[in-house]
Amino acid sequence: GAGSLMLRNERPYARDPANNWSQNVLRDVAGETLVLRGHIRTENADRASLWLQCVRNRPWRILETARTAPLGGSEDWTAVEVTVDVPADADYVVVRCVLEGAGAAWFDDLSLAVLGEAPDGVEAEAAAGEDAETGVGEEEPPDDGALLNALLEANQALLETYRELRSANQRLQERLDGTEEAIAELRREFEALQEALAAAGPAEEAGQEPGGGEGATPQDTAADLDLEFSPEALYEALRRMGEWQGDD
Repeated sequence: GAGSLMLRNERPYARDPANNWSQNVLRDVAGETLVLRGHIRTENADRASLWLQCVRNRPWRILETARTAPLGGSEDWTAVEVTVDVPADADYVVVRCVLEGAGAAWFDDLSLAVLGEAPDGVEAEAAAGEDAETGVGEEEPPDDGALLNALLEANQALLETYRELRSANQRLQERLDGTEEAIAELRREFEALQEALAAAGPAEEAGQEPGGGEGATPQDTAADLDLEFSPEALYEALRRMGEWQGDD
């Protein structure tokens, strides 16, 4: 207790844990099971505990946060510990001494070990009796280099997505232009067919007029054949044909 770390809050902060001490552990422990142990003493404290967080660099994210059972009120030195399974994609872990709410708490004898190995001591760099206020919450920002690399990677991904979307839009425009040309060609053929029917004389077979009756018109002939030549019907037929071809 003579060289312990003390945290004190005169009043609760708007966001917890605003008052905490932390230590990054850069040893490669991905996929391991870690045990964090220590002792905590409290004085009119709301919640005091040890935290163990697993962090990934790219993209930066806290993957896991494990906490010891919080101590409150005024308690003498109490042994606490917490175990966490470190995710395989974690780059490092962070040990935190945390005081949430108001009051005071002392932390001592911290150790961190892989399950089954001898524990390593975690030195508290803050002087005894001083408030180690970091002013950060549950997340600790990455260094500038990692942040810059993450931004460059995100920018490159956005640029590639833009190029793919532009290429897809160009292909769709080409298909639309081709469809419009096909509709125009069908319209011309339909108009030519109407002109041919209008110019056709009386049918020579069986002495009947086109359409099967005396005085029949080209439109009557089309009706007898149950044909529909409207541009809307032709466009719908082309659209359905395009969907059918796209299913192949």
